[in-house]
Amino acid sequence: MKQWAVSRVDKEQAIAISKEHSLPMLLSMLLSIRGITEENEINSYLSDEISVFENSFITIYSHDGKALNSNNEPINYNIKGYK
Repeated sequence: MKQWAVSRVDKEQAIAISKEHSLPMLLSMLLSIRGITEENEINSYLSDEISVFENSFITIYSHDGKALNSNNEPINYNIKGYK
């Protein structure tokens, strides 16, 4: 049977995140556990901007089948030395 590693929550930090960003306590606790405590980190983590996903496995394609980045520019997948 798998043993789960349960992380401890810094309740004071979670309360501060919750109050400062008007977030539900559960979400604030998860952010605290993950070490996402700075304002810019929280905003980036909770952002719905497509640029956050630019280096992920999500790829957007143009009408002619070319992969595009978040600026609608073609992505060059040519990797030096890769065949």
